[in-house]
Amino acid sequence: MPIAEILSQGEEIVGGQTTDSNAAWLSRRLRDLGCDVRRHTAVGDRLDDLVHVMGEIANRAEVCIGSGGLGPTSDDLTAAAVAEAFDMPLQFDAVAWQQIETFFAQRQRPLPAINRKQAWLPRGAQRLDNTCGTAPGFALQTGTCRWFFLPGVPFEMRAMFESAVVPLLRRHYTLVPQRTVVLHTFGLGESAIAEALQTLPLPPGVRLGYRARHSEVQVKLTFPPDEAATQRERLVASFAAQLGDAVFAITEEETAEKHPGELASVVHTLIAARGWSLAAWETWSKGRFTSYCASYPWLVASGYGARFDPVPARSRGETTRLQDDIAATAIQCAHSLREQYHCDIGLAQLHTPASDDAAAGVILHTALVFPGSRTYQEKRRVHGTLARQAEHAALWMLDSLRRALRDTA
Repeated sequence: MPIAEILSQGEEIVGGQTTDSNAAWLSRRLRDLGCDVRRHTAVGDRLDDLVHVMGEIANRAEVCIGSGGLGPTSDDLTAAAVAEAFDMPLQFDAVAWQQIETFFAQRQRPLPAINRKQAWLPRGAQRLDNTCGTAPGFALQTGTCRWFFLPGVPFEMRAMFESAVVPLLRRHYTLVPQRTVVLHTFGLGESAIAEALQTLPLPPGVRLGYRARHSEVQVKLTFPPDEAATQRERLVASFAAQLGDAVFAITEEETAEKHPGELASVVHTLIAARGWSLAAWETWSKGRFTSYCASYPWLVASGYGARFDPVPARSRGETTRLQDDIAATAIQCAHSLREQYHCDIGLAQLHTPASDDAAAGVILHTALVFPGSRTYQEKRRVHGTLARQAEHAALWMLDSLRRALRDTA
C-alpha cells in the first residue's frame, strides 16, 4: 500500500472560507483504491510555504495528490512552486495552450491573455488533460514520490482524477484495498464503547477506530488486504456481541455513505420486510421522528403536540403517579392510533419532566402496539439543550421501534 498524502492550495481553505471537500473526496477514493493516506496539508497563497511543504512531502510520501493553484491569476502558485522546489523550470506547452483556446472558442467567449499562464508547466512533467475546464493538471516523479497536481474546482478535479490519475496509479502500483467493516451503534457514548471493547484482542495488522456522529457512534475495524474472510467475520461477530443490541447495523465502509446504517433506514428494512404500516404520535421530538420517516410508504399518519403534562408534578409522590399514568396513557395512545388509522403498528412517545430542575431533562415514555395487541414499552432520559433533547427523543423513538421489531416475529 503506497503511503499517500494530499496537498491543498488556497488562502480560502486555510482561512476557513471554503471547506476542503476535495481532500475528503480524494482520501476516500485513494483508500478505496488501496493507498494508505497518512496526511492532509493545506497551504495558503505563499510561494515559500508551498516550496517548503513540497520538499517535506517528497521525503516521506510515495504518492501526493495536489489540488488547487492551477488557475490563471497571481495567487495560483502551484506550478511555480513545483518549478522551484524540484528545479524543474516552467516551459510552454503548446498542446495545453491549444486546448485552452479550443475551450474558449467552443463557448464563443473571448480568451483573456492571462490564461496563457496555465499552459506553462514544469519541464519534464506529464500533462494531464482537463476535459471540463481550462486548467491542465500535471504529474511528475521526484525521488520515491509520485505527484499528481489537479485543479481545485471539484468537478474538474474528480473528472481528472478518474480519467488520468487512477490509470497511472494502477500502472505504477499493485493496489489492493484494505477492508473496513463499520459497526453502527446507538445509545452508548464513545468512551463507554471503548471501555467495553478494551478486553478484546486485535490481531496483527487490524486497526480499530471510532467515529462519533450526532445519531450514532461508528466502530471501524480495518483489515489488511490478505486477512482471511473467516477471521474477519469472526472478529466482527465478537465485537458485535460485546456491544450487544447497541449495534443496529453492520456495513462495509464503501457502502456506508450509499446505504447508511442510519436508524431510519434500518427501521424501514424491518418494517418493509413484514409489509406493515405505522401511525405515530410524538411530543418532545416535535415532529423530528416524522421528518426521518416521511419518505417511507409505511408511515400512514403522524402528529405531535407541543407538550404533554396532564397533571402538575409538585411532589415526589405525584411525580411517581404521573409516570405510572403516562406509561398507561402511552399504551392507550398507541392502541388508538392503530384503530383510528387501521394500521399494523401504533407508536406513541410521551414525556414527563425528570425532576423540577430543567437541566435534568425529560423522561421519554415510548409505547408500541403490534398486531395481536402485543405491546412494547421503553423509558429513557434525555438532557442537554432543548434542540438536543428533541433530536435525541426522535432517535430514541426510532431505536425503540427497531428493538421492538427485532423482537417481534
